[in-house]
Amino acid sequence: MSIEVWLVFVAAEFLLSLVPGPAVLLVVGNGLRFGARRSNWNALGILFTNACYFGLSALGLGALLLASRGVFTAVKWLGVVYLIAIGWQMIRDGHEGGETAVSSPATHRTPWQHFVQGAMLQAGNPKAILFFVALLPQFVSLETAVAPQFLILGLSSIIVEAFVLFCYGTIAERASRLLIHERAIRWQNWLSGALLIISAVGLALLQEG
Repeated sequence: MSIEVWLVFVAAEFLLSLVPGPAVLLVVGNGLRFGARRSNWNALGILFTNACYFGLSALGLGALLLASRGVFTAVKWLGVVYLIAIGWQMIRDGHEGGETAVSSPATHRTPWQHFVQGAMLQAGNPKAILFFVALLPQFVSLETAVAPQFLILGLSSIIVEAFVLFCYGTIAERASRLLIHERAIRWQNWLSGALLIISAVGLALLQEG
């Protein structure tokens, strides 16, 4: 793998990470509700799943998953259901009262629960699966050892996406300081939940197509 190919990969990864998908929406939503410390645990869970996907891709199991239409379809629908569940929970939190959600975040979820939430969301994200099993191999050269290339690409991807997700969480936390009124906090919960559900519907429509 040449330095030029690596630079193209890093640029593509950075741009893809910036696009608001399910992972970004989760980090931003929880950054607004609980602060960057909690949303960073979501990001770590997302990155953990990405690392697992890199390992599967290196072993060639990702291509097998993509080839098995039944398994891939099941994973995609699980992702849709999980996105709807998270979005509905955010909407419920907004309906029950935004002030409590912000004033006492420790009563909601532990850091470990945020980590698992992020990991599970990314595990059912078909966009992530397609990236690792379809797009990633385009940057790997078969003329040299494959494992070191996956290691370099994996570390680069994790570093880039970590930077982007942590920035999103920090920006969301700072924005939440402007949303001190209960009505504004409710609206942010409703909006975050609605966007996640819309993402799930979009994935479902793609699945039907």
